[in-house]
Amino acid sequence: MATDRPASAEVVHFITHVRPQHVVKKVGGRKSWLYSGRLGSREVFVKVEVQDESRQSEIDIMQKLLDDNVPHTARMLHGFRLDSHNGFRTEAMILEHHGQPLCKFFSYLDSRRRLNQDTVSAVVRQIITALFGAYRARILHRDVSIGNIVARLRGCEVEATLIDWGYARLESASHHPNSNPNNDATVGTMAFRSLRVVNGCLGRTIIDDIESVFYVVCYGLVYVYAKGCLGNDFWDMSRKDPAGYRAMTLDKFPRLVDKLFGDSSCPVDSGTLKVLEDLHEVLFRQVDVDDVFRSKDRDPREELFPTMMAAICSKFGLDSAVLDLGSSTLEGPNAIRRVSGTPVKQTYQ
Repeated sequence: MATDRPASAEVVHFITHVRPQHVVKKVGGRKSWLYSGRLGSREVFVKVEVQDESRQSEIDIMQKLLDDNVPHTARMLHGFRLDSHNGFRTEAMILEHHGQPLCKFFSYLDSRRRLNQDTVSAVVRQIITALFGAYRARILHRDVSIGNIVARLRGCEVEATLIDWGYARLESASHHPNSNPNNDATVGTMAFRSLRVVNGCLGRTIIDDIESVFYVVCYGLVYVYAKGCLGNDFWDMSRKDPAGYRAMTLDKFPRLVDKLFGDSSCPVDSGTLKVLEDLHEVLFRQVDVDDVFRSKDRDPREELFPTMMAAICSKFGLDSAVLDLGSSTLEGPNAIRRVSGTPVKQTYQ
């Protein structure tokens, strides 16, 4: 529940006494601190953020996700706007703990011999479900990355969650992608931005976030299976030459697979590898990668969107109703909506 009132004494005590876990460096008018601890019987995180007032409030994003009951997204227990000064506001959120970062979770599954097609597909299926649930609520995440997908086992079942909505965009009358300093082409973790975003596209779609899921899964499997084989080359390239990394990942995908996972010292389950192959096929089989890279305005995959979604349902066991954008989008059922700043009525407080 979000509020503009001061935090309660219990919450203030918690925030001031828990152990700092890490500090996120200031990027694009945003600086965050993350704390971990327990509030009553719950294991939780507290996120304190100072951000430019022109940016969309993460509390508002989280409240909208909560109001619309979007599955597989981080749950905010309390949100407080603590201060506003010189054009910057301070917010604090108490968030449920949802598991381990994906690399650690994949390593854990591997140690228990459970990193396979079923478990990796479950992560992909649940994160795509989260992206579409948010999209129906008029929200794009825009920072799908290896650190923003967490997962855990609930009994024998995988439970994946998409966290950190600080760079998300909530469509509203007061924001336009070209007037907001938090614009599409400059947000998100570089190694996982889509091909179009790396090239400075003017408007994102949900396809860009789904493409980021592909890079995240690839990165996570490399972390488990091939890090020792590749040394630092793969990691350095993903950070220093993102366009080259994507060319290697996409245009030469079969050779990438052979390089990453073909060595006998890096055994990978063939079913697990098929998850990557299926995602790659959905995203790029029907288009030329160079056309996607050069498309600064309209993504050529938008016209193929219904076909892409049917393929996702088939390959990852999703109910088609999960991916039906319905009448909440600006272009009608089963149509991809670009974030364009068109005014819509907000339904949250």
